[in-house]
Amino acid sequence: MKIFKIFLVSLLLTGFALPALAEENATTTPPTTSTAASCMKAAAEKRDSALMTGWDSYTAKIKDGLQARLTSITAAWDKSTTKERKTAIKSAWSVFNKAQWQAKKDWQKIKNTSWSQYRTEIKKCGKIKSEDTSYSSADAGI
Repeated sequence: MKIFKIFLVSLLLTGFALPALAEENATTTPPTTSTAASCMKAAAEKRDSALMTGWDSYTAKIKDGLQARLTSITAAWDKSTTKERKTAIKSAWSVFNKAQWQAKKDWQKIKNTSWSQYRTEIKKCGKIKSEDTSYSSADAGI
């Protein structure tokens, strides 16, 4: 009976002590140094600034393409024959599609370069980089 009581007491103590120790270990992380935090902030600012500039460029190219397409299509409707109109409209769409394709290609390059450069930059920041999970796939939809 004495062995059973000792076993029961040790089991109860273990049941209460281990979770408390586990919580303490889980919440104790090394403090963030201001140098490492500054490094991470600079890398994120550089990445997102490049992405915003790239997005502005992309949307400007699309808008220019749409304006050129509109101008070409409206001019096509001034043509006197069906054949001339069809040719002009087809050309307008072809030029727009090429411009759109190039804009997308340029945007993809900017995204990839920005994220690649970011990953390179954060390597200089030390162990703190592991706190940023680098959701590069978050930009995949844009």
